[in-house]
Order: sequence, then structure tokens, then C-alpha cells
Amino acid sequence: MRFRRLQNVKGVELLDGRDMDRYLKEHPTVLYRYKPNTPGFAFLAIMALFSAAFGVFVFLDSETLTPAHWAFVGAGGIVALGITAVVAYWLYYTKIYYLAASDRHLMIGKGAQVVAINWATLDTGSLAFIEDDTGFLRGLALQLPDYRADLKLFSRYAVLANLQGFMSTMLTHMKSVDSDE
Repeated sequence: MRFRRLQNVKGVELLDGRDMDRYLKEHPTVLYRYKPNTPGFAFLAIMALFSAAFGVFVFLDSETLTPAHWAFVGAGGIVALGITAVVAYWLYYTKIYYLAASDRHLMIGKGAQVVAINWATLDTGSLAFIEDDTGFLRGLALQLPDYRADLKLFSRYAVLANLQGFMSTMLTHMKSVDSDE
């Protein structure tokens, strides 16, 4: 997400700290948080444990460690670390990123920083679906003249907790923008 380059972008504001507190007091806002794929993470944690256990087993089972043994020990450790890094990243993502909607703005949040996009600047032409390499639908691309953001709706590792509510809000506001024309 690009939060730093928001100067002079029509209809897009960067809210931070006290500005966000003031905004929340003035406008009722619905918060949409991300939820981790807990069963998937449990499976990945078990795979990481087996990879690490394999490396330890090879290390402890050998009386003399040949280069092939060291390769297996290293491979087990690298796989375990890689899987752990993926799980840690997505758990962090679900804690820090969020989407929100008020009567005036769609908000994309990262911690205490929020990009507030005025509904009046959005229309159906500014949104497109995002697919991954396998054709799996995963989000919405928001394209304004001077600003672009990818809204992640779901992935193999995390999903927007109230996806139906968020899409309903988006479609309601998109319809009202298009019907005003």
C-alpha cells in the first residue's frame, strides 16, 4: 500500500492519529478486519515442525556428517524457516491491515495510518477484480487518476472477516455514485 505519496490526490486523504480519532467521533464507521486461515496455519506449522525434525534426525542419526548429511540438515532448517516466515507475515498482516467504510469514505488502514477515499470519487470504472497466476480471485484493484491500491479480500492465508458486508457496502456506494450521473 502506498501511504506516503498522497499529496494533492483529489478525493484521497491520509488520516493519522488524532485526525482519525476525530473522524471516528464525527462519522459512524464500520470496521472490516482480516481473519487468518487457522486450519491452514496449523497445517503449515506441522509441516515446519516435520521439516525441522527431519533436519534434527539426520543430524543426530549420523556418526559422521558428510556433505550430503549437512545438505539435508540445512534443507530441513530452511524449509522450516520459510514456512514459519510465511505464517508470521500473514499473522502480522491480519493484525495490522484493515478496511473500513463510513457514509463519506472507503478507508484502507495500516496500523494508525488510514487512507480515506471519498465515495464520490469512486465509480464502477475505478474497480477491477484481481486474480493470481492460477486464476484464483483474490481482491479488488482500485484505480483513481493519481492513486492505486489493491484491496485484498481473501487469499490462501487470510480472508476479510465480513466479506459479504464489505461487498454489500461497496456495491451500495458504487450504485449510488453511478445513479447520480
